[in-house]
Amino acid sequence: MGLDITVLAVDWERLEQTPCEERYALLEDAALPEDELDRYAEPQRGWVWPAAPNVPWCGRYEFHSTPGSYKPHFWAGQAWEDVREHAAPETREHLDASCGT
Repeated sequence: MGLDITVLAVDWERLEQTPCEERYALLEDAALPEDELDRYAEPQRGWVWPAAPNVPWCGRYEFHSTPGSYKPHFWAGQAWEDVREHAAPETREHLDASCGT
């Protein structure tokens, strides 16, 4: 697996006002926004404001000189979720066992 360092700058007062059970999802969206799932897109560099459309009060720093990232692993997991129900049962069983699902 790759190494990922994600730096977020948040408006702490806004985050505190968010119900506790919704905070993790917002921060996850800020760190890995869905609009960045295009692996062929030019990588962003430096501060990205806003971090995601639904979190306008949060910024994310994109390191441009690191050799690896967690994002390709995330994309692979998302791709599997997209096609999982169409895979043969024995394939799902094997892959789900290796993923800990």
